[in-house]
Amino acid sequence: RLEPQWQLEGDWARIEEKNYCSEFIRFHDGYCEKWESVKTFKWGTNTYRYFYPFDDHKIWGSKQQDWKMSKRQRYTLSGGTLSLSGEIPWNGRFVEDTLWLTGKSGDEQKYLRLKEKTSAQISSIILEKNTLSVGPEASVQHIGYRLGNPLAGWDDSYFYSIKDMGASAQTYDFEIDDSTIDFQFEKNPSSKTQKTQLWLYLAQVYDRFGGKGERMVGVASDSVAITITQSGQPVQSLSLDKSELSLKVGETRKLTATVSPSDADVLWSSDAPSVASVDVSGQVRARSVGTTVVTAKTAGDEKSASCTVTIEKGVPTFSIALTSLDVALQDTGLITITSNSDCVFTASSSNPSVATVSVSGKTVTVTGISEGTATVTVNCPATANYEAASSLTCSVVVYYRMAFDSPANCYIVSSPGTYSFKTVKGNSTASVGSVSKAEVLWESFGTSTAPSKGDIIKSVSYSGGNITFSTPATLKNGNAVIAAKDASGNILWSWHIWVCSGYDPVASAQTYYNNAGKMMDRNLGATSATPGSVGALGLLYQWGRKDPFLGSSSISSSTKANFTLSWPSPVSSSSSNGTIAYATAHPTTFIKGASGTSYDWVYSSRYNTLWQSSKTIYDPCPPGWKVPPGGSSGIWSKAVGSSSSSSYSWNSTNKGMNFSGKFGSASTIWYPASGYLKGGDGGLYNVGNYGYWWSCTPSGSYAFSLDLSHDGDVYPSDGYRAYGRSVRCLQE
Repeated sequence: RLEPQWQLEGDWARIEEKNYCSEFIRFHDGYCEKWESVKTFKWGTNTYRYFYPFDDHKIWGSKQQDWKMSKRQRYTLSGGTLSLSGEIPWNGRFVEDTLWLTGKSGDEQKYLRLKEKTSAQISSIILEKNTLSVGPEASVQHIGYRLGNPLAGWDDSYFYSIKDMGASAQTYDFEIDDSTIDFQFEKNPSSKTQKTQLWLYLAQVYDRFGGKGERMVGVASDSVAITITQSGQPVQSLSLDKSELSLKVGETRKLTATVSPSDADVLWSSDAPSVASVDVSGQVRARSVGTTVVTAKTAGDEKSASCTVTIEKGVPTFSIALTSLDVALQDTGLITITSNSDCVFTASSSNPSVATVSVSGKTVTVTGISEGTATVTVNCPATANYEAASSLTCSVVVYYRMAFDSPANCYIVSSPGTYSFKTVKGNSTASVGSVSKAEVLWESFGTSTAPSKGDIIKSVSYSGGNITFSTPATLKNGNAVIAAKDASGNILWSWHIWVCSGYDPVASAQTYYNNAGKMMDRNLGATSATPGSVGALGLLYQWGRKDPFLGSSSISSSTKANFTLSWPSPVSSSSSNGTIAYATAHPTTFIKGASGTSYDWVYSSRYNTLWQSSKTIYDPCPPGWKVPPGGSSGIWSKAVGSSSSSSYSWNSTNKGMNFSGKFGSASTIWYPASGYLKGGDGGLYNVGNYGYWWSCTPSGSYAFSLDLSHDGDVYPSDGYRAYGRSVRCLQE
């Protein structure tokens, strides 16, 4: 019979034979089931079923397939009485075998150990601090205790009974009356447990039955704490270094307890932990305004001392992540707050027509309404627990955002802002492939000044088939290349970003004579059209390639402009790297021409359609512009009315020629002597002496170009396609 408040949990019980187990009893789904081990071992000539429970101290064992169910009977549990519809027999010696049942009485886990197949009358067993109480129905003729869990493998060597304890000071000291056992304990130096607070001791109560001997009728749970005090060593005194303590919210302070004897355990507590908490070492943490009492007690409640703790408002820490923020028009930016205050943060904008603000928790969201500037003020007001903090400000610049509608391999940026373009090949609608991310490959001012990363392109990202990039709020003229990469980091395609403040190519376009067409007033990639300016030199291109290479940092020397990338060394054209696919995947690699291919960077055969009079996907010019035609019917020949060489005026100071009155009527049509990249080694040559401009027109194994020299000669010529030359774009 079990106590009425007991409930079987469906856990395992077991029949145990010393240090191995051969049978289990389980209460499951209204059935009492007997399970037997299928594992065996040899002992002499006999074979035994067994399972060692010491492997992991679990009731079930290692694997379910190590067991089989041999018997099953219905059971009921009503009013504390456990009844089976039939017997569940087990094998083994009756004295050695023990059936363990497990269940709960309230919140306390208990185990029942039965030595008979009949029911046993179990009295309430309660462990209290320093006291073991047993109910009146159980005799106390035999009482014992042990460390450990009864289901973790029983061993008599760990069991101590009152009959064989003796008077040793190394063990428990019991005082027994009809129903209560009081005890004290002096720490045993050889014991595995050296602390005076123990939670794992089990008190066992035996009953007499029929004059046949003893049986265990109850085992108290190991879930009840027993506090053990040292016999003969009472605590003499306990005091604190402070009786009063004042703190501000967020502060900590340690209280020091002095106790005699010095090794006595001290327990700490706070009357109001929400006001001030205290840890096991006496460290007090101020949490909210108010007053509490922190108390230190010895383990047996013999001595105590207290400190009155008063908590005042704290001084908050308060900071914001940014002091300046650039936000694109109709876009948002975030200002993150860091503070220990529990206040509701607020924010305001000095110019809501430019930027508005909203606050959620510790994040301020700034929305760009119109181009301009504003100041965002973030406030940390006072609360019940914290003083107010000084307001903080962040300067906000709202700038224009634009989507490039027409695809190309080059985009002009003339004002600061955020821009986006589709990840398609050149001027087509064909996707570049499966893009994982976008990166800036290089940036350059086109001068000897070395840029830092982010000087020209502040940020870049990829999402939903579009690459989005932003410039700094203050635009810096120069050039950059952005690449789309797959998940493995391979470049799928790349785009030239031409940053030139205030530049409008259409408004500044120059009309050439004889209806030849409208040309840009500067080289592709140039940040200026002014004679003598290094910004007028622009970038250099191998014929048929869409990606630029850097020109000179000076109008009179062949020193390349500074940049952010460590450029790879040129490679010789071959069957593996002299291909369009290789050039696309390696936009910063100069491909040296092979002598057997008339110095073309393409290895095997001539690709005459990479650039054409109708714009192609490899054309390097921005939307609405293309590489001009050359030769006798090309743009320059049409403009001058002849394709033959002619003498023009060379400007030795500014290193170039002004074709005003020759190509068109504009007052300045400046062509600088920007030199070339030699097809055999990729080196920069003849800056300040010669200039060369590609056309889209092939000429046998070569391609037509416009050449000028410091001798005053201007003429169309056949150029090696592996050479890097300037490009001046024609309006479509």
